[in-house]
Amino acid sequence: MVALTLNKRTSELPTGLHRHSNLDLIIEEERDNVVELKLAHSGDGGDHRTWLEKLEDGEVFLAKPKPTPQNPVSYMPQLFQRIGKTEKTVILVSPDLPKKVYAEPGPFCNQFILVESLGVIFEKEAEDGDNRSDGGEQTPTVE
Repeated sequence: MVALTLNKRTSELPTGLHRHSNLDLIIEEERDNVVELKLAHSGDGGDHRTWLEKLEDGEVFLAKPKPTPQNPVSYMPQLFQRIGKTEKTVILVSPDLPKKVYAEPGPFCNQFILVESLGVIFEKEAEDGDNRSDGGEQTPTVE
């Protein structure tokens, strides 16, 4: 177990400590304005996948970059579609990217915020006799 101190007046956690669903802070004792905390694993066994891993194949979504000191405001989300996955990556396509990309879910979710899911989109199969010689594109359908 790791002991931490918390300044009761500011209620700020030490730098680098983030709240995780599987960690609990336990108040051990209080002296003056300093509270000693212990960090303990709760072992809840819940679903610890990132939001990107929880999306379905075919799902279209809007995500925007998380604010940074260099770019403090982000108001234009990008359009992505999850088209598959490998053992350690998720395969994405976007009109903003020249080809499909293999994204590691953890780093991707650390850089992007999910704005909204637009649903699962599949392309219609070409009907018999539809040779698409007119240059037409397949029409996506939303479920």
